[in-house]
Amino acid sequence: ELGLLTNMGYTFSLPGSLLGSIPSQLGMLSTLVWGFGPTGGATTGTIPSQLGKMTAMEGLFSLACASLTGLIPSQLGLLTKMYNSIDLGSNFLTGPIPSQLGMLIGMKSSFQLNSNSLTGTIPSQ
Repeated sequence: ELGLLTNMGYTFSLPGSLLGSIPSQLGMLSTLVWGFGPTGGATTGTIPSQLGKMTAMEGLFSLACASLTGLIPSQLGLLTKMYNSIDLGSNFLTGPIPSQLGMLIGMKSSFQLNSNSLTGTIPSQ
């Protein structure tokens, strides 16, 4: 049902009562421009690759401190309008930083990957 919110423009916070994985249907929020992330709770699992379909997103994409595991999906490199704050810090993410994140050349603010177990180099454009 969350995927039916396709005309959402600003700020979508995952409810603090959300237990478990981030629903992949949230990738259908393709018109969301600003503000996405959990507001506490016990969000777990992996980052759905479908979140890369949120191509209107410009800022405040935060999945920090959410107990997420696995790889960072390369599809997040499709968020090319992002210029303000992507925060994936303080999770349990592993593996290489996808080279596709180097496509986020408009970033003017923070890109947080701290406190994870990532490998490799930070990609350049």
